[in-house]
Amino acid sequence: MTVKPMHRPGSNSEGLAKVARALSPRLIGAVYLWIAIIIVFAVWAPAGFLQLDTATTILNQYAVSGIIALAAVVPLAAGVFDLSIGYTMGMAGAVVAWLLANTHLPVGVCVLLTPGSVCSSGCSTASSWSFSG
Repeated sequence: MTVKPMHRPGSNSEGLAKVARALSPRLIGAVYLWIAIIIVFAVWAPAGFLQLDTATTILNQYAVSGIIALAAVVPLAAGVFDLSIGYTMGMAGAVVAWLLANTHLPVGVCVLLTPGSVCSSGCSTASSWSFSG
């Protein structure tokens, strides 16, 4: 006669199953891809890639894109995502660059003027769409 172990809620096997589901490549495949890219570059160029300066540069380069991606999460979840977010980000970069290069305004003033110009462009685009449809 074989005796089956008693199944208790919250047992270790249930906990392991939850962890396995949470770490599934279907849920966090991008994280696995990111880890694979880090491993490839660490093997390919260990002297240059595994440096604090490299990590700082990568984080500085993609900080704005990361902030924009986080800002897009809420509208995307609400189902009101506007696809012009990339255009708006690009226009803001161009406007602030133009203001810095062609005017003698301080950096802070240029940064404060940029959202106003981008918002006015967005309002004109929205009004043209609402009148045409």
